[in-house]
Amino acid sequence: MAPLPIPTPRRARTAPPTAPALRRWAAAHGLPVTMRLDAMLAAWRREHAAQYNREWWRRMTPAQRAARLEQIARGKATARAARLATAPKLVCARCGADFVPRRSDQLYCHHRCKRQVDNARQRVRLRAAAAAARGARACPVCGRVFAPRSRAHVCCSPACRRRRVVVGRREDP
Repeated sequence: MAPLPIPTPRRARTAPPTAPALRRWAAAHGLPVTMRLDAMLAAWRREHAAQYNREWWRRMTPAQRAARLEQIARGKATARAARLATAPKLVCARCGADFVPRRSDQLYCHHRCKRQVDNARQRVRLRAAAAAARGARACPVCGRVFAPRSRAHVCCSPACRRRRVVVGRREDP
């Protein structure tokens, strides 16, 4: 079975070493100097692949990947812990939770809180515009002028609505 080909780097920072430099590298790393140059070059590329592309990630075993991800997570966690310890905490304008802002203009702890506040503002604005479009009406029972909440809203209050229904029943027979 033929060995898997070593992928060439996508974007090399430096060119592969020359033959004398490759022999010096092999001797410094305990490889036999009598080794063929292409085998030395393959070993050099394997060692330096992380500098050039992500091929090293694919060659890792699952246990090595898990260990690397844990290192990364630990590094992120310590950076976040340092940021949390030094940054001033704010109180979310919607839910009241304490949070550390990621931007200087952040008012809400999460995008969900911001979205809920924005939706509530939009509902109020749309209701006000709809009420203005409907205009004011006079209650048919008491004559008071009121702003209807919908097109079907006829009376100014539930009491007037009940009186209207009772009066309508008396007049029907």
